Amino acid sequence: AVGKQEPRKNLAKVVGAFKRFLNHYLITPHVRPIQLVIVGSTGWGQKIVPSKYVKIIGFVDKSDLPALYSG
Repeated sequence: AVGKQEPRKNLAKVVGAFKRFLNHYLITPHVRPIQLVIVGSTGWGQKIVPSKYVKIIGFVDKSDLPALYSG
């Protein structure tokens, strides 16, 4: 997810959907763990709490975004 952390981005719903996905995905044996990476500066309102599967890396220069999108 790329964008400033603000309520209008609805990142809380994105994280919730990702956690529901993981509940089904992690049941399958021999799967590679995946993570939701949130890129962007902190805005106002509700803050997302990082966890084992949710990483917040903050601001990233535009030149680094292709590597994140592909990886």
